[in-house]
Amino acid sequence: MTEPSRRAPRSALAGVALWTVIGLLLLTAAFVAFALSAVESANHRLQQQQEAQGTTISQQGTVITKLASGLDTTRQQLKQHHVTPKAPAASSIVQGVQGVPGVPGPAGPSGSPGATGSPGPAGASGAPGSNGRNGSPGATGAQGSPGPSGQPGSSGAPGVAGQTGATGAQGPAGPQGPQGDTGPQGPKGDTGATGPAPSSWTFTYPPGALGVTYTCTPDSPGSTNYNCTPASGSTALLKKNGGAAKNAVALVGLLATAAYRRLDPTGRRAD
Repeated sequence: MTEPSRRAPRSALAGVALWTVIGLLLLTAAFVAFALSAVESANHRLQQQQEAQGTTISQQGTVITKLASGLDTTRQQLKQHHVTPKAPAASSIVQGVQGVPGVPGPAGPSGSPGATGSPGPAGASGAPGSNGRNGSPGATGAQGSPGPSGQPGSSGAPGVAGQTGATGAQGPAGPQGPQGDTGPQGPKGDTGATGPAPSSWTFTYPPGALGVTYTCTPDSPGSTNYNCTPASGSTALLKKNGGAAKNAVALVGLLATAAYRRLDPTGRRAD
């Protein structure tokens, strides 16, 4: 398990190194090709310049030769007429003039670097410089952690009593207290006024499961005379009992009227 894990990084490093070397070789080849192309281009331009200068020099030499030949012919003609020209001969003029400098040749290869020279003697110490200006104050440091609490001090003398504060707002009502004991019975009150006649009432006659339920209502608003009629569910019992039931209803109505008049002897009506 250990050997393969060690070999894997080595092979990866070897691959990276190989690609690095290949990249460097490609870059070197590209640089050499570029340098050779630049040198060849420079030589080509230099050759063209040299050829142009050579053509110019040849043309200038032809012109000079023709001028010298014409000058010599003129001197001979003057001598034939017994005139001695002051200008020297053309050959002597050409020999006294420095020739036109030739085209510079291509630059030679660079020489090998020379040996490193020995270091020179140490120079004299310079004069001490003036004192620099004071630097700006540094930034404020971070706040330190609080120190430990000190021991409590001695109790001070009691202060002067303050003024009485304003009365506070009334608090909420408290819960209801327990019910107190029943007090003594009070004196009997006066008899109240007679109330209005009842609007209606019901009764069953004869009492029991076989009785008929009647509903009694005033024959007119405010009247003390009542009409008692059997309920709808008691109609069958009313027919079965016949006249006895009718007599009982009439008797109950008379008793109710007499009882109300006894309670209200003036016979007034309640509105």
